Amino acid sequence: MSKVSYVQAGTAVPMHGSATGTATCPTGARVVGGGVQILGLHPDLHVLESYPSAYEAWKATVADFSPTNVVGGGFLLAHAVCMNP
Repeated sequence: MSKVSYVQAGTAVPMHGSATGTATCPTGARVVGGGVQILGLHPDLHVLESYPSAYEAWKATVADFSPTNVVGGGFLLAHAVCMNP
C-alpha cells in the first residue's frame, strides 16, 4: 500500500519583491500534488507560479505588488503532497 505524506516549506516575501519556496518530498517519494498559501493581510501579494518541480518537489513564487508608499511583505508556504510507492 502506498504511503501519502504532506510537506511544506516557508519563506518571507520581501516588501516590493518576490520569493520562491520549494517543498521537497522525503527520499524515495514522488510529488503528486501541491500548492501555495499566502500569509499576509494586504491584497497585493500574488502567486506568480505554482508547479511540480522535477518528480520530488513543489515550487511556488509569490510577489508583492504593493505601491512603493505602502508597507508590504508577507510569507508564503509551498505545500507538496507526496506518495511513497
